[in-house]
Amino acid sequence: MYLTDIETRFNHEDRNDDGFSNNGELVLDIFSKRFRPYRDGKYDVIPNKDLDITRWYVLNNCEEAELFLQEHKEELLNQAVVNIDEKHKEQFPLWFKRKIMQLYTKEKSTSIKKLYPLAMGPDVRGRTHTGCIVNGVRYHIQRRDELRKSQNCGIVVAGYHENEVIDFYGIIIDILELEYVEENRVLLFKCKWFDLRKKIGMQKDKNFTSICVKRFWYERDSFVLATQAKQVFYIDDPKLGENWQIVLKFQDRHLYDVPEKETLETESDELHITNDEVYQDMSLESNSIVCDTVDMLSQLHRDDVDSVILDANVIELEAQKEHEVHYNEENFDQEDETMIEYISDYEENGGNNGTNDNEADTTSDGDDIGL
Repeated sequence: MYLTDIETRFNHEDRNDDGFSNNGELVLDIFSKRFRPYRDGKYDVIPNKDLDITRWYVLNNCEEAELFLQEHKEELLNQAVVNIDEKHKEQFPLWFKRKIMQLYTKEKSTSIKKLYPLAMGPDVRGRTHTGCIVNGVRYHIQRRDELRKSQNCGIVVAGYHENEVIDFYGIIIDILELEYVEENRVLLFKCKWFDLRKKIGMQKDKNFTSICVKRFWYERDSFVLATQAKQVFYIDDPKLGENWQIVLKFQDRHLYDVPEKETLETESDELHITNDEVYQDMSLESNSIVCDTVDMLSQLHRDDVDSVILDANVIELEAQKEHEVHYNEENFDQEDETMIEYISDYEENGGNNGTNDNEADTTSDGDDIGL
């Protein structure tokens, strides 16, 4: 650990390290997400269809661009345009680019400078990868997983379906990295979403959620931000057949969801959990202890008997008496043990307690010792 610029087990890079984020003052939040794609990426021209879908998705999921989205939609409403949603999706990228360029020439505020790379749009060329690391989790495309025993292509994303928030389950078929000006990047997953309509594509019971892996939907909305996805696994469902798989959600072993404050109530006490400390509120129990102590002291207090004041000499004399009694008891126990040993020795010597050890052990050769 004292050596510099040498990798050891104390300072080596984590296996699932997702790199460093671009957290500058003039960087949008969508450009500051951390991810690390694999190095086997291919740099090529993005198809126009995928480029339009990804550009719109990035614009529609950027908080700083929400005001401009509302402004453009209001202009379309004032113009009484038919199919407002489709026109808004088609025309907004170019309208947003012109709007930001005009504001950029007039005023070079911080907010406009931050929006400038987003308004210019991504490069027509991008990189596709077979795997990446996002939020400390490895993701692979389906084609890469087919060559391995492990599974890393399953994801779940929360989204809206018929004005209701549901979980969309799918598999990653491609990983696309968009490049913007000023070295800003965005990573997206191109997915195939399983059809989750009731009974046809998804069935739930008390313990498991099973989905049909042969039916798909939302084919035009196949892209999501990589940071929006969570990994899941799909295992075979022996009950419903080969076309059905059970969704297995899990918590990564090195990632933890720590609540800011959580309260657990029990019958006897209340446990508060915070980020800083864990303490137990014993206010009710401590109050009861104080009340019991006061009641006990009130019972011991007597007004009908005069108090007796003792001098320190009297207390010392009593303590000395107790010490002498205790000392005599210890000596009495020692005397008893000595008496028992004396009697046992006397009986072993046949009553001749005065015989010396040398005399008892001295015998002639050939004489038997009588026992």
